Amino acid sequence: MPAKKVTILVADDDPRIVRLLTRNLQLAGYQTLAAHDGQQTLTLIESREPALVLLDVRMPGLNGFDVCKRVREFSTVPIIIVTAREREEDRICGLDLGADDYLAKPFGMGELLARVRAMLRRGQWDAIKSEQESRPRITVGDLTINLVQQQVTIHGHAVELTPTEFHVLAYLAQNLGHVVTPDLLLEHVWGEEYASEHHLLIVNINRVRRKVEPDPAHPIYIITRKGIGYLMPSGARTDQSGGQTDEMGWQSSSDLDSGMTPHLSTVWRPQHKTPPASPSQTPDRRRICSAGDHHHQRRRWQLQHS
Repeated sequence: MPAKKVTILVADDDPRIVRLLTRNLQLAGYQTLAAHDGQQTLTLIESREPALVLLDVRMPGLNGFDVCKRVREFSTVPIIIVTAREREEDRICGLDLGADDYLAKPFGMGELLARVRAMLRRGQWDAIKSEQESRPRITVGDLTINLVQQQVTIHGHAVELTPTEFHVLAYLAQNLGHVVTPDLLLEHVWGEEYASEHHLLIVNINRVRRKVEPDPAHPIYIITRKGIGYLMPSGARTDQSGGQTDEMGWQSSSDLDSGMTPHLSTVWRPQHKTPPASPSQTPDRRRICSAGDHHHQRRRWQLQHS
């Protein structure tokens, strides 16, 4: 069964602009609706619920700014204002009234389609995030996070986390399947002033792993994406066959477990220390010294008799 096409509403009082936009959108694989005045635009948004609206400002009856203001009273549909008004004041007014983007005429069709794709991606992510944040309980493998009661269980057994550790774990769970950057985690859990304190986050990530991971050295619930951020995968496996280690057996000298601050000056050392040599493997210092002395004595005899 073919996927349902995304519907985009084109609202403009110029029939030529409407034909141009709808034709190019249809060629790009979208389904289109058309409106020629403000009232018709409001009616179609309310009745047909398009995924995106391309809205002109100069329309009879309700202008684009009025439409935008009215739409925001009942809908969060993404709106791109497409207009010949290029003044900064007009752009500010449109954005303040609830528009998501502003494109001044004339424009290239390639740019318009790129903005449409970007806006639709953002809308899909917002919908997923809103749905995830509304869950009172999130379960991944054997890990369950109760957001309402702020409780965490593994196999039904309670896990004691500090409030900070819980908020770190909960935020990753609310963004299930998506990589979260360190700065975003720090800002959400600790506040904007901590956005660069990566060491603080690393310490707490390691603490959470020790409490919730079956094997902290091979995490399955909190995965590090080197140089990018942290991920709680939606399909975490609880078996250890093929488990993933995000540090690849290495860690930095300051426990920067993932290279989250990937500077060339970072010095890496093996995660597992080399065991001390057994007595049978340890060279005899006296034997080495005596061998050296014998060599020097032989050399002196050769020089004396040459």
